[in-house]
Amino acid sequence: MASAPKWIADFTYIWTAQGWLYVAAVVDLYSRRVVGWSMSATMTAQLVTDAMIRAIGAGANRIACRIFEHA
Repeated sequence: MASAPKWIADFTYIWTAQGWLYVAAVVDLYSRRVVGWSMSATMTAQLVTDAMIRAIGAGANRIACRIFEHA
């Protein structure tokens, strides 16, 4: 059986003409590909949650994985 994928999540902010844009991304450690992302005008816990939900919903993880959260 293959080992479960390992993902990391991070967020950053970018200044735009309309103000700050906050971006969260979930990255697969093996392939280094972004498997989920989210953008928002505000930095909230929902921003990172949406990125994780998008990663899971995209089918990037078809086998069981463990999720570790770091604040």
